[in-house]
Amino acid sequence: EKKVMHFFIFFLMFKSGIGSRLSVRLSSSGIKRNGNIPWAARRLQKIQSLEDEILELKRTKNVDKGLLRMKRKEIGRLYRERENIDESISVAVATFFTFEPIANRDQAVNKLKEDLNNLPVLGTINIAPEGVNGGLSFPRDLQNHVAQAFRDAFGFDVFLNFAVEDSTRSPYLSLLIRKKDKALADGLDHSLDWSNCGEAIDAEAWHNSTANSDLIVLDCRNTYESNLGSFYNAIPLATETFRESWSKLDSLLNDQCRDQPIFMFCTGGIRCIKAGAYLKQCLGFADVRRLDGGIVAYERWLAHDAPPQTQSRFSGENFVFDRRSLPPSSSSVISTTSDNSND
Repeated sequence: EKKVMHFFIFFLMFKSGIGSRLSVRLSSSGIKRNGNIPWAARRLQKIQSLEDEILELKRTKNVDKGLLRMKRKEIGRLYRERENIDESISVAVATFFTFEPIANRDQAVNKLKEDLNNLPVLGTINIAPEGVNGGLSFPRDLQNHVAQAFRDAFGFDVFLNFAVEDSTRSPYLSLLIRKKDKALADGLDHSLDWSNCGEAIDAEAWHNSTANSDLIVLDCRNTYESNLGSFYNAIPLATETFRESWSKLDSLLNDQCRDQPIFMFCTGGIRCIKAGAYLKQCLGFADVRRLDGGIVAYERWLAHDAPPQTQSRFSGENFVFDRRSLPPSSSSVISTTSDNSND
């Protein structure tokens, strides 16, 4: 069925005149390129490559279900993807979250739609009673407008955690503004005080503090993310979903003195808000420190503000959910949601 679909796509391409500018052929190894291949054909190449990778994964023992899931999501995203009108225009990509109560979510949704819907702003904004979470892309000259739109909708500022570099292609397909039960699904049967979640330390302080190998440094991301890259000497929680974090924290820290400093990090910072609150309020740890802005902020500090020749304490690749940074060997393994979707 997929081969029939691929043939139909190429048939439409040739009927529309693309065939006069494109020379491709199908073989057992996929599509071979002769000259410049249009965007639609490049997309089809990626889809075929991912399908082949999924077949190979299924043949292996102890298949990585997380990796398999990500590849399937990427195929779905590619089928929905639209060609950019003008790739010469760069866009800023940022994730964001805040745990401030949202009294009137319907009003906030309507206000944001009014302010953003007619602009080249793409991404997802999740609005929950406990706060806001999401990711956006937009031309850099709209940064102040987006910040003001958040301010008008919520009555407070929302920090935009920008990627290290702008992109020529948005990782998002549309603008989705929606109400959710929680800003970050956690599986807890009761909410905690998210403002009591430990000390937020900036990237420079984190870099200097974690030089001590005797510290307890927790990686609050899932196993797939941790396997791609992590800070030296970090202890992964070894979860598949964030909901599993609580039992993992219970067992990992059961024998630790409650005065022991606990350092923790995640991709953008939101998981550490909830994990830090759990450590302080449920497990009784007094000294909890979290990397403010997560690995994204640490990478930005290294690129723009760190002293020359500073050696990163992060080894490997930082997986994010919006294609800002990916391992070369897995460049197609992404999700359509924001960096914070699982964060």
